[in-house]
Amino acid sequence: MWKKFVYLILLLSVAISAAGFFSPPKVKGRVEIEGVYVQGKTEREAEEALSPLFSAWENRSITLLLPDGTGLTIPPSQITVKTDFASVFASALKVKKGESAALSITPTFAVLGFSTLSERIAKQFYLAPVNAKLTFSPNAPSSSAMFSVSEEKPGRMVDEYALVKRVIVALPQLKTQENITISAPLKTLSPTLTKKELSGRHETLSSFATAYPSSQAERKHNISLAAQKLHGVTLAPGASLSFNARVGERTEEKGFLKAKVIERGAFTEGVGGGVCQVSGTLYNAAVLAGLTITEYHQHSLAVSYLPPSRDAMVNYGTADLVIRNDFPHPVFLTAVADGTNLRFTFYGAPTGKTYALESVVTGSIPTPEPLIEQDDGTLFPTLPQGERKVLQRGKDGILSECYLLITEKGKTKRVLLRQNKYLPVREHVILGGALQKNAPS
Repeated sequence: MWKKFVYLILLLSVAISAAGFFSPPKVKGRVEIEGVYVQGKTEREAEEALSPLFSAWENRSITLLLPDGTGLTIPPSQITVKTDFASVFASALKVKKGESAALSITPTFAVLGFSTLSERIAKQFYLAPVNAKLTFSPNAPSSSAMFSVSEEKPGRMVDEYALVKRVIVALPQLKTQENITISAPLKTLSPTLTKKELSGRHETLSSFATAYPSSQAERKHNISLAAQKLHGVTLAPGASLSFNARVGERTEEKGFLKAKVIERGAFTEGVGGGVCQVSGTLYNAAVLAGLTITEYHQHSLAVSYLPPSRDAMVNYGTADLVIRNDFPHPVFLTAVADGTNLRFTFYGAPTGKTYALESVVTGSIPTPEPLIEQDDGTLFPTLPQGERKVLQRGKDGILSECYLLITEKGKTKRVLLRQNKYLPVREHVILGGALQKNAPS
């Protein structure tokens, strides 16, 4: 009996369902969604009625207007769309019979892989800025033509962030437009160096000269050769100039000749004689330009072409002159050796400071007793007996100091740069003996 009752209940449920008691809800009011009337329709029926609109939304495209004037189309296959149809239909069901409502669907569009696309576009249309360039031509016919400055050129790049933002803002327009056009925004890239900035970076920082008009021809040749090797140097910020590395070893194979040099406290002949005048002149020009001297060496004897404590001896492999550029900009060097004067000039960006050098003799070292040698007629056969020939004149030694005078904004600071001791030169005299040797027996 109980089983029959349950069976009857099940049959009744199926019958009620078939009669429509459990059919999907339908819109009772006079409702239109996006202009389509859906009164009396279920959700599925309403969706089918709106399918042409949904299909249209799924076929939207975007055209990107690129910097070169061409267009790049993003096809419908790369654009997704989602709608809030379900929630809109739920609102339609709430409209009572006899009431009216006009409802709208909000589609949400998105572009697949747009970050990769924007990155590719940015790379394709990237144009690097070109800085102004300062060109140094040390062999130009005039000093005014020695430096030239090119114009800077701005660069460009596609602003990826702005492009993405434009796309996001424009996407809702696809609800009513089959295609939207979006221009790729450009960002200007400014050069880091302009012609105006570089135009002030090649002024004369210092110019210093020494004279050598009475030097022997071989010494003049050596001075000219060493100067040529230093002419046209560009010293970058933080870089150092090694005299020995730049000029090279002073050998006959490299074109240097024998001339007078100072060796072990005496004047003698040696290959490369005169090169120390080049290093000494360069030293003074560098100090007067405000450059940093990281290595220098004095001569054992005072030299004639420079005041005391302002010389710079060099010897390949043992003694160097090293100059460092501690300025934030490069400096440029020219050298002129015309057989009479040797001049070095440094060019660069002014620092607002000027420099001067002051040499002060603080004491002397007496010359020792002369060295007098009797010639038996072999050294100087024609030198009469008892007559004196001075091979080397005596000279007192020197104690000296050099001060660097730094002037800035009208105020001068005096800084001790170096202290030196130069040995005396012993006089060397030969007494003639020619007559004694040739006298009759």
